[in-house]
Amino acid sequence: MPTIPTLFSLPAAVSGPLGGITLFALVISMFSRGPTKHVRAIAALAVAAALALTGAHWIAQPVAAICLATFCAYAWSSPRKSWRPLSRAVVGVVAFAAFGATWALAVVAWMSVAVFFTRGGSWRGCGARGRRMPRARRAKVSADAAAQTVESVARPVADLRAMAHDIRVPKDCRAQLSDLRDRCRVTRAYLMERGLNEGRHGYTVHEIEHSYAPEAVRAYLALPPTMANVQPLQDGKTGHQLLSEQLNLLLAAVDDEMAEATTIGGEDLLASHRFLSGKFGKRSNDLTL
Repeated sequence: MPTIPTLFSLPAAVSGPLGGITLFALVISMFSRGPTKHVRAIAALAVAAALALTGAHWIAQPVAAICLATFCAYAWSSPRKSWRPLSRAVVGVVAFAAFGATWALAVVAWMSVAVFFTRGGSWRGCGARGRRMPRARRAKVSADAAAQTVESVARPVADLRAMAHDIRVPKDCRAQLSDLRDRCRVTRAYLMERGLNEGRHGYTVHEIEHSYAPEAVRAYLALPPTMANVQPLQDGKTGHQLLSEQLNLLLAAVDDEMAEATTIGGEDLLASHRFLSGKFGKRSNDLTL
């Protein structure tokens, strides 16, 4: 038990009521709100220390208990908001341990260790704010993962080139897409040479390349990745099989457009041949000298 210094002794009739008022003021200032609560708490601790120095040694125990209660109340709170009340509590415990309340030091030490480990080994990001932060981070990670999943499942692809290199599309379908892109390019070039690109044939090839094929691929990518090649969708066919059939239809459609354009070109050639044959060809009734 430490020797408690005494400057002079106040009568019990004075120190008792004054000590009670001081303890009440200390409780109010420790747990109240307002811009002056810190000053009021320090003042109450100073008065309590003065009473202990004037013979009211008993006041050290309740003051230490109040400071310990303050430490418990704010230990798991946000450091940004709780450092002032925690500092007051620690100062009070240390100061009044000199007046005999040494037990409070051990309690604060054990509680500090408990708070440190329950915060994950860190004094940062604790309390109500700290406990919310991991959940917020987990929610953000979950939201990002969900967004990535949605993007990986159904993000739009720009053109046949991108689709032909998209690993989410089955390998054989990617080969069909590459073939479709090449045929569209060749057919479009032929149509432009023949002046047919602005007509029905050019429009059909454009729609196949920029609308029909991308829409078919997007519809496939909208299926759950784990079920696209397993779950039958129609007539026992999976999404993979249906996509392959659609691409075959589009390949055949491009071939048809090319064949029709070739026929038109052939008709022009035949018409020219008939014209030239009629104009310059040798007739059976021509006069011979």
